[in-house]
Amino acid sequence: VNGDIAGRGNQVTEAFWLVYHLEIQAAAAGGKVHYLAGNHEQMLLSGDNRFLNEKYTQSARLMGITIQEMYGKNSVLGDWLRNRPAMVKIDDYLFVHAGISPEYLGRELTDEKTNKLFYNYILGSKRPARQLSNTISFLNGENGPIWYRGYFVEGQVDGSTIDSMLKYFDVQRIIVGHTSLRRVTAMHRARIIAVDSNIKEGIDGEILLIEGDKYFRGTQSGEKIPL
Repeated sequence: VNGDIAGRGNQVTEAFWLVYHLEIQAAAAGGKVHYLAGNHEQMLLSGDNRFLNEKYTQSARLMGITIQEMYGKNSVLGDWLRNRPAMVKIDDYLFVHAGISPEYLGRELTDEKTNKLFYNYILGSKRPARQLSNTISFLNGENGPIWYRGYFVEGQVDGSTIDSMLKYFDVQRIIVGHTSLRRVTAMHRARIIAVDSNIKEGIDGEILLIEGDKYFRGTQSGEKIPL
């Protein structure tokens, strides 16, 4: 799941619990569920409630607490959310919420180091040392992995840069969400696959299915359409 369950619709908590329990069930069955942090998870945990449904603002008010306290570190979901990775490598794929920018490549960051910085300083509450503050600002900024939109802007990223990104992480494809399209879409000669299919409007919504070396769009009606 490429992030951004938070901040959309009036069943955010229910969706969190669904993924939370699926994660446990998958582990018991020998599988794995990966839920990535998106910018809306970061916003929720940091107190930025601009896109949060009014239901949660009202709930917090009735309980006499803030939304940050409702999803605080001492709550089950709050602690779980603070331990979500920003990116995950699986086989030949890199899964990340928004994308990898060209600026990321020159910072000597790895997926593991990036996730640790997210756990501690972006989703967590630790204050970074001065020498880390620039890196944290970058990771949580417009060119960081939970905000970047360059793949979708014509002329911003060329083929050789994408090749450098893939080589840097030793993967064949990068799977991203964050930027909404009408359907799951293969981009940049299928080296980037965008999976945010605009379910936030309650109209569309698809999933990416990978079976061996074949890729499909899974639709709400149950269709499996070659990508």
